[in-house]
Amino acid sequence: MGVSSRSWGPVDVFRKTLDTATRSIDHRLALTHWGRSVYSKSQGGMEAMPSVENHNGIIHNPDEARDKISAWLKAEGGTVEVKKQAHLFFLIEFTNKHGRVYNIFQHKDRVDKVVVSVRLVLSPKHRKGLQNIPQRIKRAWLTDVGLSLLHHNLNFTFLPKVATIDEVIVRKPIWYDGVSKNALLQTVRQVDAGESITIFKLRRLLGRP
Repeated sequence: MGVSSRSWGPVDVFRKTLDTATRSIDHRLALTHWGRSVYSKSQGGMEAMPSVENHNGIIHNPDEARDKISAWLKAEGGTVEVKKQAHLFFLIEFTNKHGRVYNIFQHKDRVDKVVVSVRLVLSPKHRKGLQNIPQRIKRAWLTDVGLSLLHHNLNFTFLPKVATIDEVIVRKPIWYDGVSKNALLQTVRQVDAGESITIFKLRRLLGRP
């Protein structure tokens, strides 16, 4: 018999490519089931991979948020202390390995939002130095700090008031549908960066290292 000299057209190439891809997908589905091998070593196949802890998933209620967040933070080292306050569903005080303290909490009037915050308390020397700064320069400094924090998508509060600052609260919320270990730790890093920005700008204003 002679060899067919039929040439391959674009449609034939498409069909051949599609058939090859379909067979490849079918082969993979035969080997795996939701990421686990169906063959054991005794069957000459690969051993099933161990399951990986799921650090994601939507939070459904404050108790679940408290328990998951506490577990994630404990896994990072440092200390975790769960506290109670009348206006909060929970308050988690997390002290990392370097001694920095962060608060993670949920207000009772917000059923789907967790807040990560850090509190910067000014030393007596910094308070006195800030009080001696002319109001015009101080207002410009406050605007600069505020814009820098907003640029990093951070909320902030000057306490007890802008005129006489004793401490600065930097915070950022996470909504339930976005809560994961990665999101939590990234938010902790962001509020930590906000605190560092405030300290740096305060020292530069006062001319101190």
